[in-house]
Amino acid sequence: MKIFIILFIILFFYESLPGQRTLAVFTPSPYSLHDELILTGNQASERINMPVSSIEVIDNRYDTSKQGFFPVYKNPPKQITFIDHLSIWMLSQLKDIINTEKNSERKLVMIIQRFWFNNSAIQKYSPFKQHLETTLYYKLELFSVLNERYFPLKRTEGMFTIAFNDQVTYKPLVDSMMKMLRKDISAINYTVKEDAKNALSNEQLISYIHKKTEKINLKRPLVKGVYESFNDFLQQKIIGDSVDLIRYTDYFDRQMVACQIGVYIQNSLQPCNRYWGYYDGKYLFVNTGNGLFIKLTPWFNQFILADLQQIAFSRKRKTFVTEATISTSSYNTIKDFAKAYHLFFQLDYDDGKLY
Repeated sequence: MKIFIILFIILFFYESLPGQRTLAVFTPSPYSLHDELILTGNQASERINMPVSSIEVIDNRYDTSKQGFFPVYKNPPKQITFIDHLSIWMLSQLKDIINTEKNSERKLVMIIQRFWFNNSAIQKYSPFKQHLETTLYYKLELFSVLNERYFPLKRTEGMFTIAFNDQVTYKPLVDSMMKMLRKDISAINYTVKEDAKNALSNEQLISYIHKKTEKINLKRPLVKGVYESFNDFLQQKIIGDSVDLIRYTDYFDRQMVACQIGVYIQNSLQPCNRYWGYYDGKYLFVNTGNGLFIKLTPWFNQFILADLQQIAFSRKRKTFVTEATISTSSYNTIKDFAKAYHLFFQLDYDDGKLY
């Protein structure tokens, strides 16, 4: 009983000190983030014999500088990077599970289309158990090269999730992905896959690779206005640039961190609850699913959500905000993690969502 009373007093004292919490209400700048080098040792397993003489890995992600954001308690997150560039790291992983044939005329090419660690929660935060989860999203494509022709072999994509536990988090996620990749590689039937009708020329493969990255070569400056869909944003096609805003400012009532939007179409004000986003000339605001648009900060060629804590602590919330979705988590669930972490998310140019 005595222990219970002490715990109750501690929790009450924590919640009753707004000044203490206020000190932590700030938005770290994405431009000042440091790197967190992640160590992911190789998992010993039986090697696969493959009729290839060499292996090449191409990193074709939109953002090749990092693999996500590493949460740091009460401090700005760090950018997740491996000791080596992802393509070099992946090549070493493949060489550890594949036995090549020196005299083979075939080459194996892997294209990394997606490799990203995302943070989410399906249960609310508590001081006793935080329930923060980390998910690895991956998409890998394998091609064989024979007689200067490329043959699609296998596309491996999916996700694995585990409870966040500092650096220990990442190795089991990577091991799970490599185990799945090893299984897929073992099942490849080269006779079937290397049919002449499936062949690609070198020019066709290069075009396929560049087609993805050219997707984000947006015209600058970006067009100010409301975008009905993510594809409209990529094409810089707005439905209107005259808007009315209901602004939600940060904890200190200084900067807008979220808003509701109405756009004038043919002199008629229309709600934007079902529209994808809005660009105000400096920041991009994306719809969280129910008409709450949250601010993304431009960062080199990316857009970052760095204001989750400000949105959570905003004193001008309305009931509909609780129905919003931040990345892959409900706002109601993820908001309390802002007391412990500055969670960052990044716009994914594949689907226009935050991860």
